[in-house]
Amino acid sequence: MKVAIGHDSHRFIFHNSEQTQTGDSTGGSGQAQPCNGGDGGSSGSSRSSSSAGSSGGATGKPLVLGGVVFDGDCPALDGNSDSDVVLHALCNAISGITTVNILGDIADKMCLIDGITDSSQYVKEAMKHLNDRKVVHISLSIECKMPKITPKIPAMRDRISEITGVPASSIGITATSGEELTDFGKGLGIQVFCIVTAE
Repeated sequence: MKVAIGHDSHRFIFHNSEQTQTGDSTGGSGQAQPCNGGDGGSSGSSRSSSSAGSSGGATGKPLVLGGVVFDGDCPALDGNSDSDVVLHALCNAISGITTVNILGDIADKMCLIDGITDSSQYVKEAMKHLNDRKVVHISLSIECKMPKITPKIPAMRDRISEITGVPASSIGITATSGEELTDFGKGLGIQVFCIVTAE
């Protein structure tokens, strides 16, 4: 078994119309206006390799988390790729085990030169460097004021299982609203912690 820790972060980019309606991107109170509510609960943790990623929104892009599109009026996440912060955190956790960093030069080439914006491909690239190791468990904890994560958890678990080959029964996802204690809890972005166990 091998253990490692990684981190990544981004923020929401709000549409001009939203900025006009609220006075600024935070509604004039240092907080973004919620869309479809957020999640309560506690942040999760688990076994071996830990990574944190966080992301924020761009006009015309869907909000994608864990390979699943979140419909509704939430802003997307800022970045050159699909900005899937859940898969980015997972990718960093795997890189923590392999010591081969994918998010950075490798992912930049895939995205900007090869035109690969699907973050699942970055995860698959990271997994190539596991060699004889195998990911046996994934635990994800998401902090955000918006959108509401819980209804999408089953679909996210299934999609991550498809990407990694890890059974959905060995993929745990929890979510917390952040209680407005951080920028993520105030609705300015999404933060994700990921813990991966590889044997």
